[in-house]
Amino acid sequence: MKNKICISHKEDVDGISSAVLIKTAFKVNTVILVDYANMIKTLRSMVSSIFNSLTKIDHLFICDLGLSKKNENEFVQILKEMIEAKCKVTYIDHHDLDKKILLELKKIGVKLFHSTDECTSIHIYNKYKRKFSSYSAFIAAAAALTDYLETKPIASNLVSRFDRQFLMLEATALSYMISSSQHDNDFLMTIVDDLSQNKYPHDI
Repeated sequence: MKNKICISHKEDVDGISSAVLIKTAFKVNTVILVDYANMIKTLRSMVSSIFNSLTKIDHLFICDLGLSKKNENEFVQILKEMIEAKCKVTYIDHHDLDKKILLELKKIGVKLFHSTDECTSIHIYNKYKRKFSSYSAFIAAAAALTDYLETKPIASNLVSRFDRQFLMLEATALSYMISSSQHDNDFLMTIVDDLSQNKYPHDI
């Protein structure tokens, strides 16, 4: 069985929803939730475990994790090392990205889906929509709503499929659960697992 890992942003609905969608579409074995502060450290430890032959990673998905001037070069270097170790890397994000870094990521072989036009969950849903059910459209729509990007072209089409009150209630409940559980990684993982099994936020 291939070892697929998803690293996603733990601090908001878009990051958690991105992890849920990737887990659903690609049957990833492991989801790792990080914040901006420990993203590089987490990636670095993955590289170490690959090179010490402790782990083989076949495919790494990185979602909703923007870069800064401080970490962008190291990010590129780490991904280069992973690709050299025969790990496929897919990076999906909507934060501002330096054109130079964007080109470097493509050059080293990262599969990149990047645009500031829509939130990350919408990018994932739109790119792999054949792999998803209508429930997954709900997860992506909730992410767009809480990221204040629900009026963007693809998002507004998805959002319009649902009763707005229901969507707002569920998205707000999910947002509250995530923000109030930042120090409880186990519960954040429970949210990812439950949403991957088509549970609605009010059921969790």
